[in-house]
Amino acid sequence: MQLRTLFSLPTLLIALKEMSPSFWSSLMEQPLRHEDKPVLTRLEDIENVITDHLQTLSDLRSTLRDIRVKLQIEQEEETTMFEEEMRQKLSHIEDLLKDQNLRTEGEMIPEKDNEKKIILDNAEYLEGALSEDPIEESAEETEQEQDTEEEETQRRSPSVEQRRSPSEAQRRSPPVEQRRAPPEAQRRNPPPEVHGAARIELEIRCLQQALRDFDAILQQLQEESVCPPRRFHRGRFLREEERYMKCAFCGEMGTHYSDSCIFVRYAVDRRRMIDESAKCAMCLEYSCQRQEFCSKYRARCFHCREFGHHSALCEFPERSDATRARITEVRNRRHNCATRMDELRRELARL
Repeated sequence: MQLRTLFSLPTLLIALKEMSPSFWSSLMEQPLRHEDKPVLTRLEDIENVITDHLQTLSDLRSTLRDIRVKLQIEQEEETTMFEEEMRQKLSHIEDLLKDQNLRTEGEMIPEKDNEKKIILDNAEYLEGALSEDPIEESAEETEQEQDTEEEETQRRSPSVEQRRSPSEAQRRSPPVEQRRAPPEAQRRNPPPEVHGAARIELEIRCLQQALRDFDAILQQLQEESVCPPRRFHRGRFLREEERYMKCAFCGEMGTHYSDSCIFVRYAVDRRRMIDESAKCAMCLEYSCQRQEFCSKYRARCFHCREFGHHSALCEFPERSDATRARITEVRNRRHNCATRMDELRRELARL
């Protein structure tokens, strides 16, 4: 439109007889060069070149949009894979702890059952100690008969018994019954305290491994670069001329900057709106010459400090928020794990 306005001036000057048509034709026929390149002077040629350039720019913009969408999809897939991997690791740790608790609880015998087994084992032991085989009974009967005869002999001849030495009396005394070894069941079933200590120590080892896994995940997350959160609806206009500035997304005037819009919060939706309305991605304006001719061409993004896009279209704050949320979740789970381990250590110390 501005080019056509410029070329309409010679026609007005000729109509006002301020310039002759021949003079204008002679001016247009003179060859013009800029940096050793010919300059187009005919309006038709200029419009054709502009149309070709606009078509090329449109194709490039479509290509860049496709590349941006592809990169965004890849980043989302990487983020999803990372989150899924973290969930699987955390779920695996929780399953290990649950399985260990169930296994130890299943192996431990309740206290009442232990008491019953101990009573039964003691009863078997007492029965075995009281019951004697026929050979032992006959030996005891013979010994008793000998003792009776010796008592009678002692009554008849006490001097012989008095002359007998103490060692001989001990040898003639009946042997002391040997005690049986404790039943095998008592050796196989230790007291409940032993089971409890083993269970607690095993669970402590599992929790220590979980703490190491949490530390590795935290280190990986903390190495990722982040930026401050996007400040929604907190923009304040400092200059007088900005009072009439419209938000590029919701259209409200003088209330907030486009980066602080709460109606369109995510960068993906904002980029789609800008692309559909054919606005410039650097200044968010429709009437812009784009590329290096844009007034915001050399303005850095407030969030990622890169060039080529407006701060309102930056996706770095969303990725930073997701990273901070994962760090908080992992820290909470690590804290719960450490608290549980302290409780188990105190319980183990009381045993």
